[in-house]
Amino acid sequence: MHRQAAVNHRFDPDYSSEARKAKVEGTVVLETVVGTDGLARDVRIISRPLGHGLDEEEIKALNGWTFKPATSESKPVPTKVGIEMEFRNPVGRQDCARRIALISA
Repeated sequence: MHRQAAVNHRFDPDYSSEARKAKVEGTVVLETVVGTDGLARDVRIISRPLGHGLDEEEIKALNGWTFKPATSESKPVPTKVGIEMEFRNPVGRQDCARRIALISA
């Protein structure tokens, strides 16, 4: 029996002051390996970066996430997952991620 990795706890990225000034918006796709301990490893951006300090915030946030690891035959196994984060310029708010989705496991 196989089970895909699932998000257990997530942190939303902050919207940098530089991005706020530049009114940066867009979608970024990140990739990480979820270890058998449920922690994100080797986080990297696999789409076009947004810049203006957002990329560092995305990676910092994803490094703090915890997952229920994928399993194979009831044993935890490391697996690569993709995460899509959509950013919209917040009005009077610090967080900016309007939609965060696990897109592959």
